[in-house]
Amino acid sequence: MALQLIVKNRWKIYFYEEDGICPIDTYIKDNFNEKAQCHIRACFSHLADKGRSGLSTDLFHSAADGEEIKSSRKTYKMFGLHKGEHRLYSILIEEDKTIIFTHGTTKRQQKTSKQDILKFQQLVTMLLDESEVQ
Repeated sequence: MALQLIVKNRWKIYFYEEDGICPIDTYIKDNFNEKAQCHIRACFSHLADKGRSGLSTDLFHSAADGEEIKSSRKTYKMFGLHKGEHRLYSILIEEDKTIIFTHGTTKRQQKTSKQDILKFQQLVTMLLDESEVQ
């Protein structure tokens, strides 16, 4: 597993990558037209510059009723970037000013699916186990 640095400014934006495959990048290319992809990339740039500050909570907010995992030193929060019916899920680590985008999904209901919550939990655990995050 690896993290691919996408944008670095005040905040670092990463894409999760495993075995040379980047699920979030693939999801964006497969599900968004060129104009929507530009909008998503602009959101990444904004997040790198200012974090959540100034970005509408309709666009980027905590997912799964504030799902988070706490380690001895940090808190890993589940967040989603919304574009229409699509959700790009991420791990937000405020202490490090880091956002790791993990995967995308088409949201068919208001509540975050158990499958997406489980994926978040598994990825945080793997990132911690492999010392990708501290």
